[in-house]
Amino acid sequence: MKTEIESRARAILETELNERKLAAEAIQRRLEFEEIIAKVSSRFVGMSDLDKAINDSLGDIGRLSHASRVYLFLLHSENNVMENTNDWYADVASSQIPNLKRIPSICSLSG
Repeated sequence: MKTEIESRARAILETELNERKLAAEAIQRRLEFEEIIAKVSSRFVGMSDLDKAINDSLGDIGRLSHASRVYLFLLHSENNVMENTNDWYADVASSQIPNLKRIPSICSLSG
């Protein structure tokens, strides 16, 4: 009887500890997210180099989301093409900007 009660108590305690750990991890992720948003936002205030600010921000977003690469595309509504204007890579991969120009887009900005 005592062993059964101890087992139940241990299971309840383990469940509670796991729930607290998950809650702490969620709070930590939320804090990291809010820090990145603040960092990205402040980077564009009084900036002197727009491309550097964009690339640094893409890197922050990529690291936060554990992505291997992040792209930013500019959509040209007049001819429905897009081009890669900025990118970030977690590894030493080379930029794809020269290869990702005038890509036909399935999106249309003309209502």
